[in-house]
Amino acid sequence: MIVIFPYAIALYMFESYIGVVALLLLGIPFFTMTVVMKMYNNSEQINMDLKKAGVIGHQLADRLETNEVFDLFIVEVAKLFKVEYAYVIDYRDGLQQFMRIYENGQLEPRDIASISYEKGTAGRVILTGESFIYNEKSDWENLSTGNLPADTQSIMATPIARNNKTEGVLVLASKKKYAFAKHQLKILDILSTYFAVSLEKAGYMQRVIAKSERCGLTRLYNYRYLDESLEKHIQEMKDGKLEQLSLIMMDIDHFKSINDRYGHQSGNDILVQLADILREEIAGEGMVARYGGEEFVVLLRNYSKELAMLLAEKLRKRIENHEFLIETDLANERQQQIIHITMSIGVSSAPEDSDEGMSLIRNADRALYIGAKQAGRNKVAAYSK
Repeated sequence: MIVIFPYAIALYMFESYIGVVALLLLGIPFFTMTVVMKMYNNSEQINMDLKKAGVIGHQLADRLETNEVFDLFIVEVAKLFKVEYAYVIDYRDGLQQFMRIYENGQLEPRDIASISYEKGTAGRVILTGESFIYNEKSDWENLSTGNLPADTQSIMATPIARNNKTEGVLVLASKKKYAFAKHQLKILDILSTYFAVSLEKAGYMQRVIAKSERCGLTRLYNYRYLDESLEKHIQEMKDGKLEQLSLIMMDIDHFKSINDRYGHQSGNDILVQLADILREEIAGEGMVARYGGEEFVVLLRNYSKELAMLLAEKLRKRIENHEFLIETDLANERQQQIIHITMSIGVSSAPEDSDEGMSLIRNADRALYIGAKQAGRNKVAAYSK
């Protein structure tokens, strides 16, 4: 208004004095200035979007878990482009799978069935490897798969690529017609690159962390991870977030004689099979770790000593009756053989026996050796003060 009003007054006065020529004298500069201002405004908007994209890129780079990268990416991109709907779609094995769904301001847990890779607007992106903008519903209706909300009008879709290979598609959708500008495709392409790189980095970090937390042979958690988890659980008890904590320590009976008789590889085979049994039996009830050598530990949240004893006895019986298949190393020819093993088990609980992590381990270890090993092995014993 500040710019236009003086021009309008001047144009009116000049037109009164000199006629139509006033339109040329003032009209051309006015329209030229309008175009320049529009270009300046567009460049300012692009710069603002680039800065925001840079901030999102830094935030993605700071995330070390793939789920965090997924969630942050879709939420921040939806906010940046002011859209009601956003979808991250994975492309593999000839199918599209919805990895994240963002609708009306929140992440949605609902499942959408996988569809063939060539279908829908995402399918067009996968087939061509190019980004698209659809300004209104009539532009993309013939590509509809029925997965977009009925009130969707504008759509912007771009490939998520890594090493020049399309691995997914980002779809943004708005209830408004003509909701997207062409320059936003470039911004979205930059963000998709940030996302792909951050996802790869997070996956690598998770593999490194998992490798440092797990035993290379059994793939169970190692002593380091057990120690950290135990201290965390003890602190939760002190903070009132956890009522009880029980620890089961197990040791294979006469394991040295098994190694001496059948060979160390046979001993490793037994450890791997035993780890599979423990994983299967414990499932989501607790955490299983290899404590060292032939010793294993199970950590159980909100388990009383009585419940832990029942579970320990169940494990003891299952292991005693299990047929372990090994290949003997020490014979002239390698041959398969079935052997049986037993385990001695000790149980300790907090806060009943102790309110410190290392004391809980020592108590279970004491129960194992005094109450089980020295009592004849293949037994379950509870720590008692």
